[in-house]
Amino acid sequence: MVSSVIRLFKRINGRDFRTFLIFLLISLLVWHIEKLRQEYSEETDLNIVCVNVPEGYVTPPVIEKKVRVRIEGNGFSLTRMFLANKRNVKVDLTPLRRISTDGQMWAMFIPRRLGGYRTDLPEQVRVTEVFTDTVMIPLLTVKKRKLPVVVHDQVSLMPQFVFSAPRKVTPDSVVVTATNDIIDTMAAVHVSIDKPLTLSDTVVTQVGINLPELAVASASEVTVEYDVEPFAEKKMDILITPVNVADGYSCKVFPPTAKVSFYVGLSQFELADESQFKVVADFGNIRPGDKAFRVRLSLQKAPSSIHNVSFSPSFAEFILEKDVLSKQ
Repeated sequence: MVSSVIRLFKRINGRDFRTFLIFLLISLLVWHIEKLRQEYSEETDLNIVCVNVPEGYVTPPVIEKKVRVRIEGNGFSLTRMFLANKRNVKVDLTPLRRISTDGQMWAMFIPRRLGGYRTDLPEQVRVTEVFTDTVMIPLLTVKKRKLPVVVHDQVSLMPQFVFSAPRKVTPDSVVVTATNDIIDTMAAVHVSIDKPLTLSDTVVTQVGINLPELAVASASEVTVEYDVEPFAEKKMDILITPVNVADGYSCKVFPPTAKVSFYVGLSQFELADESQFKVVADFGNIRPGDKAFRVRLSLQKAPSSIHNVSFSPSFAEFILEKDVLSKQ
């Protein structure tokens, strides 16, 4: 038999063999289409998806018990159903009877013929029989708590750029509903921007909120905004203010001003003026008669919108003079 087939193939030239294969494939395709048009009956499990869960409760994301059914449909629709893995039944918990046993609340679901319940089965697939009598759906008690949103990111700036405003998160807090054992361990809601950001312009991105199972938030995502702009260097002469000078004395410092330099975004360049800065010479540890002749300077006040602040000198010379009224 095998030798006869081999001799047959040897007699067929290349063109005839290709024609033979084409007709063979067409025949197989027609045969499969005819088979898929036929009606079939199968047993399968439907997953339970809960909707309209009562206030103060939550259901597990996956119900352990499923609904065993018999379905009918043509081969096309059944194949599409199994490939898409869409075999869910949506159960509205509002009309279901609730019972309490051993401190646990349950919703009693009686499938029967699934009349009035929606499924995501293809339209051509019909449920003809239900084998599951009753499903007890666990209802877990939950409570709510407002928690701050904490963003984890990796942000750097391109050269010659600064933040023109603090990072903005909207909303900056969300209301989380979760079972007691989960909510009691949560101090904040954490979101992560996994991709490092190197910024040279304002960027607004949306980040999904990740929560433990059995926890939901009042928002599914937050908006994170980074305001970035080019900067320029600015320099000012700021009058040095003596503080904590001994009673009855006045002082003069040399030089009378300190040079302050800083980087500031272009939008704030003209707004940054001398009134926003204060350089002090603190005489708290210096008394008349001391041999000290220099006092340390410090930058006591500066706007939050500037960066890389420096000032000089760090020390100033001074003269303490007794007030005229004190001499009399």
